[in-house]
Amino acid sequence: MHIKRREFLRYIGFTAASAGAAGWAFDSSHIAELRSESSTPTATPLIPGAERWIPSVCQLCPGGCGIRVRLVENIPVKIEGNPLYPINRGGLCPTGQAGLQILYSPDRIKSPLKRIGERGARQWKAISWDEALNTVIEKLRKLRTADAQHKVVFLDGGARGLLKEMIQRFLMVYGTPNYIDTSNRRNAVLPFLLTQGENDLPVFDLANTNYILSFGSDLLEAEGAPVWQYRMYSRLREGKNGARGKLVVVDPRFSITAAKADKWIPINPGTEGALALGIAYVLIQEELYNKSFVEQFTFGFNNWKDKNGISHLGFRSLVLKNYYPEAVATITGVPIEDIFRIARGFAANQPGVALFGNGVDRYSNGFYTQLAVHSLNALVGNLERAGGIRQ
Repeated sequence: MHIKRREFLRYIGFTAASAGAAGWAFDSSHIAELRSESSTPTATPLIPGAERWIPSVCQLCPGGCGIRVRLVENIPVKIEGNPLYPINRGGLCPTGQAGLQILYSPDRIKSPLKRIGERGARQWKAISWDEALNTVIEKLRKLRTADAQHKVVFLDGGARGLLKEMIQRFLMVYGTPNYIDTSNRRNAVLPFLLTQGENDLPVFDLANTNYILSFGSDLLEAEGAPVWQYRMYSRLREGKNGARGKLVVVDPRFSITAAKADKWIPINPGTEGALALGIAYVLIQEELYNKSFVEQFTFGFNNWKDKNGISHLGFRSLVLKNYYPEAVATITGVPIEDIFRIARGFAANQPGVALFGNGVDRYSNGFYTQLAVHSLNALVGNLERAGGIRQ
């Protein structure tokens, strides 16, 4: 299929507009305009009081739940979960239910805006999509004619799936390397890229796990795929073979997830990584870690030398030297007995997973905290394992 540059830019603009409307887009939120659009020759003939349901996907959070939208005279009036969709199976969180409030909000931006005053003056006027696209195309054409394509920067605030790939390919063909992903998803992916070589988020097999150790991950609130996580939490509590799964939450805040946990561990903000390494200390010192997995599938656990003969400190030595329970308790505010209890419980109730969420990755040391938390999964051998982490 051949797509011209103008058509591609128009597609990007339309898709961006539709993302703000929970997966389905309309050019205006005014009912009169919706009715006039539905009466065009290409639209479905309007029958007074006619009702229909259309399937779509909610885009108000990363979960991507399936939805059904009820239209009366082609006007959206209700959103429900789609029972045939595998992620939510008919369920829908309050955020998804509130999609109509975004569509009909008086503050919703309904068209491109053009600055008409000086920078910082906050003076804008609404323009048509054609005018906006022509302006962008003309700017791009001038830069390319001047051999200055590299001056173009694309800031991506969270495009998904094929749209993200199409943007990247367009920029590559145009001639600029300046693609910047500003979404926080990249922060969550990077630890897995550097530890496992996977440039994407893994699948946490919560359906088959026995123990969830959560570091700032709001499983039962508004992080990840909430509806799916509610279902997995129910399965965890149902248990397997008569054993009820456990949930331990490390978080400075007494969240809804913490309230539902077997144990809430309050901690000094920003010190979650130190606690994770303190737990690693106990696993290593008491030989509770999976020795076979560590020996076969990891590198850098023990001290090592590079090809130039330079010695490097291994993970084991680093942890045993610096993150003994007394030091960790002082840093984190977590009692020593809780550090031992968590480590022994995590090792004894396998398969289990150690999770990190927005509660840790937005600190200045968030990247290193994520690496520390993920090291616990490697220590107990929960990579590519049922009930652990799958790619």
